[in-house]
Amino acid sequence: MSLIVDLLASHRGRDKVLRTVAYSSAFLSGFVNKKTAVKLGIFSKELSACRTVLRLFDDLPMLAYTLSYGLGATEKDKVVRRLSVLSNLLNQLYFPLEHLAWLQDKNLINVVSKPWKSWTWWDLCTLLYGATLVVEILRCIRMFKLLGHRKGHVLRSAKAEPDNRVKHGRELWSLQRKKTVEMFVIIQHSADLCNAIHWLPSGFLWAGKLLPWQVGMFGTISSVIGLRMLLGGR
Repeated sequence: MSLIVDLLASHRGRDKVLRTVAYSSAFLSGFVNKKTAVKLGIFSKELSACRTVLRLFDDLPMLAYTLSYGLGATEKDKVVRRLSVLSNLLNQLYFPLEHLAWLQDKNLINVVSKPWKSWTWWDLCTLLYGATLVVEILRCIRMFKLLGHRKGHVLRSAKAEPDNRVKHGRELWSLQRKKTVEMFVIIQHSADLCNAIHWLPSGFLWAGKLLPWQVGMFGTISSVIGLRMLLGGR
């Protein structure tokens, strides 16, 4: 009970819960009667809209994180560093673009509804979101590869230094755990990318072709992994 209370007491935890419930509702809508499916769809959309409003206040926290990371001077690998900086920049650009799309959608500001060809502001948000996911997947793959190299080095050291077996065993366990985490993050972002492509204007891959329950399935997979990561204190 205390774990749930602590989770809901934080903005990040509450957002994870809202996301999980929203996508789970959309997923379940594919396995119930039509009337219930409509209700679950409405419930899911309202929770997603709630998350959009709450993100109106995420600019400053994201800016603080972006500035604190800077150019990643503490990051040893230059590929990871560059991908992390790019991801931070894309995330930073996403928030004001989403705010603009939301304000225009609610008729609070008067701007052109389709700033680029037939694309709306929401379409541009989705494109930016998808680009961020691709960068994050590449970063995780690079991290996974680096951890594999480190694990191989430790295994060779363990064979050469049998007296330090306990020390090497602990490091191997730690490296394997980190590799597992990166693997799950890749799955998480890949699931989100499937939805991001679906939300793009039709004509690109499977854009607009997923059913609501399929969107809910991919979103639920991603949300459950994210929630587990948060609870695990990643």
